[in-house]
Amino acid sequence: MIDIHQKTLYHYTQTQLRIIFIKIMKKGFNLLLFTLSSLLYPLYSEAETSKPDLEVIEITADRNNSFNAQYVQAGTFNNAHFLDTPLTTTILTKDLLDSQLTYSLADAMRNTAGVSAAQINSTIYSNLSIRGIRLNNTTNYRLNGLLPIANYIQVPMENKYRVEVLKGAAGLYYGFGAPAGIVNMVTERAYKDHVEGTVFANQLGTLGGTIDISTIFNNAGLRVNLTTADEDIGLMRTSGKRDFASVGYHWDVSDQFRIEFDGEYITREITEPTQYYLLANDDGSVTLPPLLDTDIHHGADWFKATTDAYNLLFQTQYQILPQLQLNVSLGKAYAEATRRYSAFYGYDISSGTGGTVSLSTFPDTEYDNQTFDIKLAGGFALNQTENQWVIGFSQRNNESIIPEKEKQGAWQQHLYNPSNIEPLPKPKRTIKNTIETQDKGFYAQLRTVLNTQWQTTLGYRYADYQNNNDSSNYSETQGTISASVMYKPQDNLSFYTSYIEGLEEGGIAQGIAKNAGEVLPAALSEQYEYGVKYETPEQLLFTLAYFDIDRVSAFIHPDTELYVQDGRANYSGVELSMVGSLSDNWSISSNATYIDARQKRTSSEALTNKTIENTPNKTASVYLQYQVPNVDSLQLSVGGFYTASRYIDALNTTSAGGYTLFDLGAKYAVNIAGYNFKLGLYAQNVMDKAYWAATGSRLLAQGHPRTIKFEIKTLF
Repeated sequence: MIDIHQKTLYHYTQTQLRIIFIKIMKKGFNLLLFTLSSLLYPLYSEAETSKPDLEVIEITADRNNSFNAQYVQAGTFNNAHFLDTPLTTTILTKDLLDSQLTYSLADAMRNTAGVSAAQINSTIYSNLSIRGIRLNNTTNYRLNGLLPIANYIQVPMENKYRVEVLKGAAGLYYGFGAPAGIVNMVTERAYKDHVEGTVFANQLGTLGGTIDISTIFNNAGLRVNLTTADEDIGLMRTSGKRDFASVGYHWDVSDQFRIEFDGEYITREITEPTQYYLLANDDGSVTLPPLLDTDIHHGADWFKATTDAYNLLFQTQYQILPQLQLNVSLGKAYAEATRRYSAFYGYDISSGTGGTVSLSTFPDTEYDNQTFDIKLAGGFALNQTENQWVIGFSQRNNESIIPEKEKQGAWQQHLYNPSNIEPLPKPKRTIKNTIETQDKGFYAQLRTVLNTQWQTTLGYRYADYQNNNDSSNYSETQGTISASVMYKPQDNLSFYTSYIEGLEEGGIAQGIAKNAGEVLPAALSEQYEYGVKYETPEQLLFTLAYFDIDRVSAFIHPDTELYVQDGRANYSGVELSMVGSLSDNWSISSNATYIDARQKRTSSEALTNKTIENTPNKTASVYLQYQVPNVDSLQLSVGGFYTASRYIDALNTTSAGGYTLFDLGAKYAVNIAGYNFKLGLYAQNVMDKAYWAATGSRLLAQGHPRTIKFEIKTLF
């Protein structure tokens, strides 16, 4: 379905852009470059004649030793200044990640407003919601701004330079995906010759090591990271281990041509903690179990999730003209996972007896993402305006092989004194559904700087989406638009308003739904946002934004127990952040959000106007780092992380209580026998508070106990 306001752009997309890309396939890149250079040279000549101050597209690094980042690398705002992006964006810099001894994406995302764990805790992978909307695990997590990874394994942070969170719909560049936002992980590059070794541990039993090798030769650089660890999450009858290897390579073939390659291999085996499944009482109410000691686990050590995954990404950048750049990218992300999911229910709260632990195994689920992207970016001056544009084509192919859920057993278990459960072998795989999706899109964006104060952006994407599976086939072609207006009364202050349309996959029904594995149709979402960004001369960045998102509502219907799309849902709220340097000695990363998320126009009166499940209306965090005066080698840190209560289901039957966690940390540099060592100590949940970390669909997961992390790092 194409809207009337999209017909002109649709016609252009169907004719001109398809001709361009047919030429690519038939006649090669040389013909394309020659043709585009000829067509664009008059614009480039005009730019040279009028000599506007145009921004050259280039690779740019963040400022050092700061929680504040200057540039956004994800999406069509590639390397745009933070103050010039009309979106709510959170950037977690390397300095922040290192300060908190961050080893997983789940730990990093605690610093982002409006983020909560969805349904399961984040032990096996970071199953996250942003602004009350659950991220799609095959489309919303990206590597280096492009590759959609299969987020069914905990993503290591050892080779990551920064994490970017683009809030809200991002369909212009990324195509189909949940309008919660994009989580983009940027890998480190070799910038000097060094070999760095790290030993890390925690008081629970985790012990591991990392070797980070970086070398520069001629115009190229190679970075290799190798990590291995035995893991312990602090619950009784749990254990794990992981191995990780990565390669990052770049080659500046010439001043105009750059090649980059990134490869990651991850293998992990970890016990998945048993969750509570909340049964309704006779009167329809639901009673939460008590919060128990933080190390209690009702399952068994052998309830393990085992996952092997790899990510491969190849990118080229060619500067055709000073204001014309071509980018071509190819990537593949693959994961194979066996999950042993267990739930505990039916217990008597007073006596602790009568409970049952049931185990379902999903053997050898496979996820395969393949992506191709080609885009041209350039700039020109026209009638006293400065213009930067991007046009491109992207294609993502995904195949998911979903096995039949095998109910392996049910055992009696005590609520307060759980006992061990004897192991069972992994069942053979029986295929329940094979899902093949293809998402192709032509996109274009124009950013126009009208004068020193006003600038606009206008974007369009034409999407061709297909979903073929064993039970149904679905296809959709549709155009979406995005637009923004920004006013900058001064260089360090910007006001903006934006409108973005996004397309999202309908999702796959969860394992606990009666229609588990069913694929729902794609849907359109809309987002309005109004914001202000201000940066002080001392590099302290303030942001304030109001957002309003309207999307299709999907949930497990309480009457039918089917996962359905029913009516619309609305998410509106305010986000506030302050990130950067308070003084020469103090750094801060803080944010807060308020969200009103409600079901709208559902078929059930019982659901209409209810709050979206697992959506805290308030979240906040503040993290402070203090450089001790006259002791350059010593840094101290403290953090607080707050999450309000969340409803456990779509009916708002009851809520999981809110919580505040506190962290403490210290880092110290010392020279021993001519070697420089960096010592790190970081305590998460330092008060050992019991809390509900995740909920949704009447599932409940208790949070992890206090974790005290140690780290010793040195250069060889």
